Amino acid sequence: MTIAEALQKLYHKITTHETEKSNIALLISDLAENYPESAGGAAVTIDKSLSQEGQAADAKTVGDKLGEKLDKNTAATKAALGLVKQAAAVSDAAGEQVTQAEFNALLAALRTAGILASS
Repeated sequence: MTIAEALQKLYHKITTHETEKSNIALLISDLAENYPESAGGAAVTIDKSLSQEGQAADAKTVGDKLGEKLDKNTAATKAALGLVKQAAAVSDAAGEQVTQAEFNALLAALRTAGILASS
């Protein structure tokens, strides 16, 4: 079976109409224009309430709900999730042994960014 023949069969299965077209581009174009809204299986139910198991969630509703829950001004704490900024760059250790100053610089950068608690 050629690709064109396979597309003709697919066109018939989807649209329930026959086609004599054998040009692959025309067949694909006709499929796109004539593809029924609910053909090819069960219709997908979109759950805008985000409460139904087994249904597709509405993307805009999900984005809106996440936006409501995400407060860009809430810092992370030991007990609660929050936003943190990227820590400032800290130079790599100069030698084989990390010095106290190098280690403290790393800790300070993490604390300033909100990644590490101050106490």
